Amino acid sequence: MNERADELATESIELAQQELFPTIPKQIFEGGKVTPTVNNAAVTKNLKETITMALYGGKLRKYMEIKYVWTKETFDDVDWSAFGASLAKLHGLHKVTVHKLIHFWQPTNSITQRNQKRVPESAKCTECEEIDNQFHYVKCKSDYFVEARKFAWKRFINRMKYYSKEETMVRAMWIGIQNWIFDDFDEALPRGNELTNTQYDALCIAYNKQNEIGWDQFLVGHISKAWSDFYRLRIQSSDESEGKITAYTRNLISAIWTYTLNVWKSHNEAVHGKKNKYSNRDVKSIQQCIIDIYDSLQDKVSEEEKWLFREESKIRITHPVPQMIGWLERVLLCFESEDNAQELVNKAKSILRRMCFSSIYDQK
Repeated sequence: MNERADELATESIELAQQELFPTIPKQIFEGGKVTPTVNNAAVTKNLKETITMALYGGKLRKYMEIKYVWTKETFDDVDWSAFGASLAKLHGLHKVTVHKLIHFWQPTNSITQRNQKRVPESAKCTECEEIDNQFHYVKCKSDYFVEARKFAWKRFINRMKYYSKEETMVRAMWIGIQNWIFDDFDEALPRGNELTNTQYDALCIAYNKQNEIGWDQFLVGHISKAWSDFYRLRIQSSDESEGKITAYTRNLISAIWTYTLNVWKSHNEAVHGKKNKYSNRDVKSIQQCIIDIYDSLQDKVSEEEKWLFREESKIRITHPVPQMIGWLERVLLCFESEDNAQELVNKAKSILRRMCFSSIYDQK
């Protein structure tokens, strides 16, 4: 592809010199001979990403339409810009966990049973005896998971309280999720005294659009653009309104991921127990990582800092794995200003990255 691009660039230069080919007077990329365009639009930034999407975007779209049983209109209704902005804001290690959620890679009992060739009975949920496949932990009707969902939703509401006038919309989302979970759940959309007829109509459109996309997709961050259309009607018009809407949808997706992962955490507690949230492999990997980093840094820190590092690591070892790794990375930042410490920091970070990809969950 690069060779062909060079040939086209050379050819266009020769044609331009012969005045047989119109050129764009302003060159976007410094030192460039031509201005790349996609669909007659000049590429001004993210050249690699733009060309990649131009080459493979159509195939990727077709794949997702087949995978999620979406029409072209449904695909276009997903708020992909907010989705991408939310991913970009994530911490690198948190992003790995969210990617597992988005692509349904969580090690449920059915996946563990298949990969580790356990007895068929091990694929069942520990709470209700049904097959524990993807999203069963969200749809499980046992009292344990019903309470777990309620608790996670309370945290979702608290996070969304940073934004005003969203109570009715959040309630509509809750109704949509419950209708997806329970076949006999039947509750009308809240009208609310604060909604005008136009706003209520916009809320109904958003709800119905999300039904077409799917509430299972809602729980991985595939939200409808119509939610932002409703929110646009709920805030006062101003020069900053579009920025507020962008921030709102981005944080809405982030809050949704937090909700789903909090319910998944309850699944881990039900399977592994609250006192042993992660496998022994996870704990041993973290402990070894701490030892490796500590040994590498011991010439760079004082005795007091060594003691604090050891004591805090004992406390942190009980925390969720991504948080533990995040803490270790923050510790490393203290040494980046030291002389000749960059190589040491890079080595320690590579340990963290390797551990993140291999040991967040005990699966192969």
